[in-house]
Amino acid sequence: MSLASSAVKRPVFTTMAMLIVVELGAFSLGRIPLDLMPELAFPIITVRTTYENAAPSEVEEQITKPLERALVAVPGVKNITSSSMEGSSSVFIEFTWGTNLDEATNDIRDRVDRVIRMLPDDIDRPLIQKFDVASRPIIFLGIASDYHPVDLKRFIDDEVSYRLERNPGVASASAFGGLERQILVELDQAKVKAQGLDLYSLVQLIQNENLTEAGGEVDRGRLSVAVRTKGEITDINELGSIMVARSQSGAPLRLRDLADISDGWARVTRITRVNNQDGLFMGVFKQSGANTVEASASAMKAIEEINSTLSNIRVFPLFDSASYIKLSLSTVSQSVIQGGLLAVIVILLFLQHLRSTFILGLSIPISIIATFMAMYFFGLTLNVITLGALALGVGMLVDNAIVVLDNIFRLRASGMGAKEAAAAGTDEVSGAIIASTLTTLSVFMPMIFLDGLAGVMFRPFSLTIAFALTSSLLVSLTLVPMLAGQLLSDPSNAVKLAADGQPVKFGQPRFGRKLFKAVDRTYSAWLARSLTRPVSVIVLSALALLASLLLIPKVGTEFMPRTDESSFRVNLTLEPGTKVERTIELAKTIERIITENVPEMIAMSSDTGGSGGFRSVRGSHTSEIMVKLLPVKDRERSVFDILDVLRPKLENFPGATVRLRADQSFLAGGSGSDRLQVELRGNNLAE
Repeated sequence: MSLASSAVKRPVFTTMAMLIVVELGAFSLGRIPLDLMPELAFPIITVRTTYENAAPSEVEEQITKPLERALVAVPGVKNITSSSMEGSSSVFIEFTWGTNLDEATNDIRDRVDRVIRMLPDDIDRPLIQKFDVASRPIIFLGIASDYHPVDLKRFIDDEVSYRLERNPGVASASAFGGLERQILVELDQAKVKAQGLDLYSLVQLIQNENLTEAGGEVDRGRLSVAVRTKGEITDINELGSIMVARSQSGAPLRLRDLADISDGWARVTRITRVNNQDGLFMGVFKQSGANTVEASASAMKAIEEINSTLSNIRVFPLFDSASYIKLSLSTVSQSVIQGGLLAVIVILLFLQHLRSTFILGLSIPISIIATFMAMYFFGLTLNVITLGALALGVGMLVDNAIVVLDNIFRLRASGMGAKEAAAAGTDEVSGAIIASTLTTLSVFMPMIFLDGLAGVMFRPFSLTIAFALTSSLLVSLTLVPMLAGQLLSDPSNAVKLAADGQPVKFGQPRFGRKLFKAVDRTYSAWLARSLTRPVSVIVLSALALLASLLLIPKVGTEFMPRTDESSFRVNLTLEPGTKVERTIELAKTIERIITENVPEMIAMSSDTGGSGGFRSVRGSHTSEIMVKLLPVKDRERSVFDILDVLRPKLENFPGATVRLRADQSFLAGGSGSDRLQVELRGNNLAE
């Protein structure tokens, strides 16, 4: 007994099986992670080394080049690029796709260990990191306050970070920028020399006095009590009281007698500003495997509570990856729904039979819901790629069902009973629709075996298409004949279909028949002419193909289409070595111009000087300004129109290079976008 015959003879079993599939699909849909793009695991490992106060040339000669020579022999290396700047070195190692990065990391660590003795003694140990797009902050915040920058940093660490980190899905919330508190000990060289002391011994003395150590255990009755010696310095008075030597008279000589001690901050090499005033940045990171949208929603709720309860600070979300994800998925989801509705409307216009339209229309959502179940078990996420595959496949989901129902109608119109026509009609075309589905799958299945970034991006696409088409095939072979046997069982249906004495073909409406007959006659005439003039048809087809090929160079190419993400950036670069004070002056000028010309602005932040953090600021001569705009629906100008207005006003500063660009969700990531571009240069994505 065929699958269709079993489905027709057992309608209750078929209905229950479909309901189970629908329930499992709906259950799976609620558990499929939401993301903007498929999970990207780029084969890139970074080796970062900090060498405080060293010039770029020294960093390159003493750190970067030795590391490059050691790492070039690591198996599987495709490209090595490096960046040497004041105080830090970054070496980016790109491997061939498919390389086991855990093994590659171990190989790199071994190579670094071999050359570390050749590097300067006072460097920090090189940090080895695998590149992970998911490791970027899901929310990037700007924090403005009237606090002193040193006090603000301490307040954020003590009172704000934990409020974000305790939310579900949030791993950590880290602040950077502002001023770092530093106790300054300024020695009097003459006094130090007179006492026969040296800098190294004084540093060792201070370190030894600033310790808390375990002191063992003391038995007290029935208890064994752990003892520790508490010797941490808590204020500058204690620091000044440290005895460093004795005078000639034997009196103790304390640190305050040899130095001026003050509570201040480290040398300013980086200035962060939020909405035209000094502030801080904070990145919120999600837990591994957590849903980005859910983690972001819980963090944003906490941010609202922080703004309502802490009146002395103002927290501005500068970037929220969940907003991009929800906007993108909402747009694509609407396209899927609209495509399905249009398909049903077209079917209704051609069939003009509600029950038949219902049968075909029902196959679309059931096939899609069944696809969600397969996506969940295969570990796929709902993103613009997989939803785009569903949008593309909506029209194809009813193809098999239309062929099956067409044949059932043909047999039904010839006088065969409803259930017999449903089973026989499906069996007659089952081979054809299976072959048709396999032919379509053969177009998409090779994408599963693509290598590199294309494989990472389009493997979920092809799998989703395959799941959807397979689901539609099973629905066409089971649910469609079962419903046709039940809903088209009225014997008068055959009479209605042959009311004028001639069997009405499936897809031919009862009203507007003259129009369709006219279209049919026109098509038949053109078809007859084509069959009698094969040479002309082949020549015209070849010319059309040639013309299409000649137009290919005229079509632009880009990695991702540009979109209005409601934010843009301004990168300022001055002459290397420019003091951070000069850079911030020019950055403030740019901020003022943006404020005057962009009324659509919600928030603006600038990051000037320094290096590290979540943004790739390259030194004291650089600054990055990020502007958050109103949503697209709430403004008349697009972000590209705004950039066209700003560009002539910002690109004529003498001695400075100003670059404007709109954020794009794939490469922007809110923060660290420049780092992403640098590290993907080997993949030709940065350009």
